[in-house]
Amino acid sequence: DKSDPRWTELQSLQLGSRDQPYLVPSLVPGPGEVFRWKNLEKPGYHEDVVQLKWKLDQVSLPGHGWLELGMDIATLQESHMSNAFGNKLHNVSDESGHDVFAIRSAHNVWNPLQLRTSFRIMPPG
Repeated sequence: DKSDPRWTELQSLQLGSRDQPYLVPSLVPGPGEVFRWKNLEKPGYHEDVVQLKWKLDQVSLPGHGWLELGMDIATLQESHMSNAFGNKLHNVSDESGHDVFAIRSAHNVWNPLQLRTSFRIMPPG
């Protein structure tokens, strides 16, 4: 049921406290649960900005099968300049527009010897 408090708390992402093992606890599936996500690209208002939507598409609950949710959870914004010449910085905000955290590439895009992709989770802003 989409009105379950567990799913509604996903729409206003809250950072966990320092004593919790997860940055955003509501994004972590419970025991036996499986989340299926979609990443949707949405043209930004400016040519310089790309928006991505994180959508929680389906959830598998133990003993209940798959539940279709189709909920928009977060928006990621990235500038073309950061993607082409910088550290691929993505600002992540919840559906109310509140910045939650940022995702940044650990390596500069100009590093020709980069053999792997790794990202850092940064404070918002």
